[in-house]
Amino acid sequence: MVVALVVLLIVCANVANLLLARSVARQREFGVRLALGAGRMRIARQLLTETFVLAAGATLIGFPILLWMLGSLPALVPSTGLPILTNTNLNGRVFAFSALICVVVAIIAGAVPAFVSLRSSVNESLKDGGRSGTPSASSKRTRSVLIVMEVALASVALIGSGLFLRSFQNTRSIHRGFDTRNVLFGRFFIESATYSRDEVHSFAARLRQQLETTPGVESVSFSDFVPMSTNGGPYNRVETLEYTPARGEQTTVNRSVVGPGYFQTLRIPLLAGRDFTVKDDLNAPPVLIVNQAFAARYFRGLDAVGRKVKLQGEWATVVGLAADGKYFHPAEAPRPFFYLPFERNYSPSPELYLFVRTTREFSEFIPALRRTVAGVDADAAVFMQWRSRNIRRWR
Repeated sequence: MVVALVVLLIVCANVANLLLARSVARQREFGVRLALGAGRMRIARQLLTETFVLAAGATLIGFPILLWMLGSLPALVPSTGLPILTNTNLNGRVFAFSALICVVVAIIAGAVPAFVSLRSSVNESLKDGGRSGTPSASSKRTRSVLIVMEVALASVALIGSGLFLRSFQNTRSIHRGFDTRNVLFGRFFIESATYSRDEVHSFAARLRQQLETTPGVESVSFSDFVPMSTNGGPYNRVETLEYTPARGEQTTVNRSVVGPGYFQTLRIPLLAGRDFTVKDDLNAPPVLIVNQAFAARYFRGLDAVGRKVKLQGEWATVVGLAADGKYFHPAEAPRPFFYLPFERNYSPSPELYLFVRTTREFSEFIPALRRTVAGVDADAAVFMQWRSRNIRRWR
């Protein structure tokens, strides 16, 4: 929006300069009208009216362009296989905003010629515009100021665009702590099928078993949270024997419920300990995996594996230490985060995500995956996304 405003100001300065140059050729006309008794405010109103008519015409021409641009927006969205609905109706607020911009532009662009005409005298107007049509010293200075404004605003826009591109490139180069290349991601809409907890776990186990035997599949896992997909995620209050919170401190930490193979699938390094297994279920003692920032804060930098963390009224044992990553946005500082085993802690919710690392072409693998999902449970609708070589696609 700032860039759009700067471009609008550049256009206003450019148009004002053109109108000022046009008014130079009309200096004799203005001088004659002033000599015949016309008021200066009347001439100023005439110039503003002419500018308003010009702005109104441009606004009317802009509406078809607006409709065309709105219709082209869905073409920029990757294909999902589903219709993309965009609201392109021109309502009263759009017309009101357009009318406001039209008036503002007319005032900004027409104010300079009108102001110059108010300051000029009859003798100077007749003399400067009588024969040669050359501009006066005042109009020359005004045009020079407008040109300087255009150059300055254009420089601001170019510098801002350059800084944005540089920041965007720097953000892309930030290591996120996980690797999504050649990883297919899917979300299952199981809430519409009213799955029970046992049914969800049975579905996930059968689907994992089927996919792991599919040629080209390296690893498969599930989760209830996708890194950097939202500004906030699930969390729990934690307690440790090594950390005493300050008065009023909230010891809530974001977490994710993940299945076996999650760290292998997303290439998240396990620095110590082990990964979750299918045996980490309700019949086994509660366990968790923490990241480096969690261990540094709540274990005072001591070895994390084997230590206890109190979650929801019960003590769980740390069985692994994972590397720090980015969980909500690329520029965030290292933050405490922990993982819980899918077999023990996942309960039916709208969030059930599938991660599949494969060596096959996704265009070939997608139909096979859909057939596998339908074979396990035909009621499990799935929305899939994958990434290959920094290019994201959806189906």
